[in-house]
Amino acid sequence: MKDLSLHLLDILENSAKAGATEVAIRLAWGKEWLDLEIADNGPGFPDSVKADPTDPFRTTRTERKVGLGLALLRAAAEQTGGSLELGTAKEGGVWLRARFQFNHLDAKPLGRLEDALNAAMLAWPKLNLSVRIGPDREEVLNTKEIKAQLGDVEIGNSQVQVFLYQLLRQELAPLYEWAAALSLNTGKPE
Repeated sequence: MKDLSLHLLDILENSAKAGATEVAIRLAWGKEWLDLEIADNGPGFPDSVKADPTDPFRTTRTERKVGLGLALLRAAAEQTGGSLELGTAKEGGVWLRARFQFNHLDAKPLGRLEDALNAAMLAWPKLNLSVRIGPDREEVLNTKEIKAQLGDVEIGNSQVQVFLYQLLRQELAPLYEWAAALSLNTGKPE
C-alpha cells in the first residue's frame, strides 16, 4: 500500500466485514513517531488466525486464500523501526497499535486520511466511527452522535459528506503540518 490512509481504510473494511458496529481510531504523534491505534467491537480474531493475524496465509477471506492487510501494515511499521501490536480484547473486538518512526527514510506518506474516513462512512454507513487526534486524544469526529443529530438525513447525503470532509481536513491539519516538518513525502493535501 502506498500510504497510511490506505492501511486505515483496509482495517476499517476488515472491521465492517467482521460485523463490528463501532470503531475507535486514534492518531497521536510525538517528536519523530506516529501512532495509529484502532479498536473495534467486532467478534475478535477467529481461532483460525488468532495465533498470528499478520500471517498472510491465515485469513478469513473467502474470495482469496491470502490476506495481506495486517502483514503489510506490520512491514510498513517495522521498516521504519516501529512496531505493530494487536490482539482481541476480553470483551471482544480487535485492537491494534502501529507505531512508525516518521522521520525514517522508509516511512510511508500519510496520504489523504480524510478521504479514507469519508470512504468508510459511505461504504459502511452503519459503522460508527470515533476519531481522536493528538496527544490529548481530542475527539474530532463521532459518527454515532452525528447520526443522532441528523435524524432522517443519511450520513451519505452529499451535503453532510462535504461538511464532514471539510471538518476532517481542518482537524487533521496539525498532523499534516507535523508530518511536513519531518518529511518531504507526506502526501499532504494541496
